[in-house]
Amino acid sequence: MPAAQDALTKMGVPARTMADLLNDWQVTLDNEISNITASQIATAVYYQVETPDQGYADLKLLGYSPYDAWRILSIRLHTPVKLTGGNPPRPPEQGLCDGSDSANLTNEAYKAKLRKVVEEGRARLDKARQAPKLI
Repeated sequence: MPAAQDALTKMGVPARTMADLLNDWQVTLDNEISNITASQIATAVYYQVETPDQGYADLKLLGYSPYDAWRILSIRLHTPVKLTGGNPPRPPEQGLCDGSDSANLTNEAYKAKLRKVVEEGRARLDKARQAPKLI
């Protein structure tokens, strides 16, 4: 990060503050997590980078219900997708709006997973802040 260090020096940032900032930025860069989107997964299936079954499994890992994962792939492929083992059934109508559907449950699971990732990132940041400064 020599360019960042040069910029901070030109701005008159004190050396101690600069070292803390650079260390924090490095920890942030080291711990950034890139997440693939549902659209990217469906596009990978469309261009045959992966199979519909692989895309379906990936979408479910993102927290989509089986039916919604199937529906996303079918929309992108412009035809109902045929999955090994059969396609998932459409959920009952009353489950779509009353707050008890699987999408709400998977959103909670996603939020819990996100909280865990944030907590782990904070722990790594705290640990890095306690480590001897390298700059």
